[in-house]
Amino acid sequence: MSGIAALVLGAAILALSLSVFWAKQRFGHFERLPQHYGLRGEATSLGSPALIIWQLPVLFILALIGIGGALAFVPRELQNGDPTIGMIVACVSLSGAHAFILWLTERWARSQHGP
Repeated sequence: MSGIAALVLGAAILALSLSVFWAKQRFGHFERLPQHYGLRGEATSLGSPALIIWQLPVLFILALIGIGGALAFVPRELQNGDPTIGMIVACVSLSGAHAFILWLTERWARSQHGP
């Protein structure tokens, strides 16, 4: 894995880790949080806050570590394209997905009790 890919991986893991503390502080007082959103962004089902607060970030971090490990240990001739680009795309995709989920959850939380 190149230095740039490792740097992006580290930044994504740090951002996902810090999101746990932010989400705990912001959403910790809710007994239930949205677990699913409809196509218009409205919450369609509620569940345990643990999913949003820590399970998704941990799952995404483990996925990034797995992708990074695969890119680092799979021989170059068996990979399609540049592994650095693959790592950057994976980091941006998973971090962006989590940021979008937090944004939707924040929007839902504001509609419940204000800021």
